[in-house]
Amino acid sequence: DQARLRGPVASAAADFRRIPRYGAHSCPIPDRVRLQLSRERLTLTGDTGFTASAGAGIFTFRRTMTTHSMPAAQSSNALPVDTRLEEYVIQSVLGIGGFGITYLARDTRLGSLVALKEYFPHAYAQRDSTNTIRPNSGADTGDAENYRWGLQEFLKEARALAQFKHTNIVRVLRFLEANGTAYMAMEYEEGESLSGFLARHGGFLSEPLLLNVFLPVLNGLQAVHDAGLLHLDIKPDNIYLRRNGVPMLIDFGSTRQRSTANRS
Repeated sequence: DQARLRGPVASAAADFRRIPRYGAHSCPIPDRVRLQLSRERLTLTGDTGFTASAGAGIFTFRRTMTTHSMPAAQSSNALPVDTRLEEYVIQSVLGIGGFGITYLARDTRLGSLVALKEYFPHAYAQRDSTNTIRPNSGADTGDAENYRWGLQEFLKEARALAQFKHTNIVRVLRFLEANGTAYMAMEYEEGESLSGFLARHGGFLSEPLLLNVFLPVLNGLQAVHDAGLLHLDIKPDNIYLRRNGVPMLIDFGSTRQRSTANRS
């Protein structure tokens, strides 16, 4: 497989092989990979078992024992099972985050399963008895403005992802608007996040697995950069491992056009 690697991914392979299981290690990285990594926000901290940083041509990994807990999710905020959204019928909840809920849904037209992501920023909005999501009311809270801005960013994320057909980038099928919010339908693949995998394996990756995860992720990231975009939120929660072990980048909610990110 490595014989087929191109660009910065291929030139980085030898350096990534030098990363050990334990202790601190710094390795030089090629200029093209350094540029690619320096454009992104890379987070490998907390329950991943590593801290990492990229800068001055050095990519540093350090084994840590730090842990942190994810915010508790309120299942009552999710849409009920069997809720219908156009051709999609909710089957279960896959995950709940601060800015949205991801459901397992069935496509009644094709008979296939999809991951359906709902924009739902809990800090700014709530769901009413009709399942409509409404910004929090109250004078001078700014929640309505924040909600509308976030909704537009969510739709931008869907449009950005829809242009990619890459093995290592989540595939967006379509988006729709309903219940005062928007939904993104994505191909569903069985697997788990890298953070979940690390939590089950003592917080570290063996050297072969490290290569099998991060080299393809760099490959996907290069495609994102080639399209003039930046992911800006690379972390274990946003790296999904399919059941066959092939990783893909997910959650492009922080994606920005490269020129815009450079000005900020």
